Amino acid sequence: MLTKVMTWLSLAALAVALYSHSNIPDLGITGLVIFAGALVVLIQAARQRKRYWTAGLIVIVLLFNPLIALPVSHTMAVSLELACILALLASLFALRAQPLLSIPSITDRTPGSESL
Repeated sequence: MLTKVMTWLSLAALAVALYSHSNIPDLGITGLVIFAGALVVLIQAARQRKRYWTAGLIVIVLLFNPLIALPVSHTMAVSLELACILALLASLFALRAQPLLSIPSITDRTPGSESL
């Protein structure tokens, strides 16, 4: 649930960044939200052992890293933000959490079993 919420927050922040026409190093709190959301999705991809998703999300995390800002041109920033939006939207469907299987009861009698 946390991953889905953070992904949607990151998508909203990316939409705000795209609409505001700001450069990636100048995003401030918006960039931090994108970074945190991508980091949470990265951890989920790593836990599910999805190597290609993990590699792609590492690029997004490094791009929006608040400590080391990468200077890019405005047109490059817009295209990168669009690519990040598409990647995070796709991750909502590709990185779904696996449902936990129920544990069978030891007292449940299965048909055809022998009694002790």
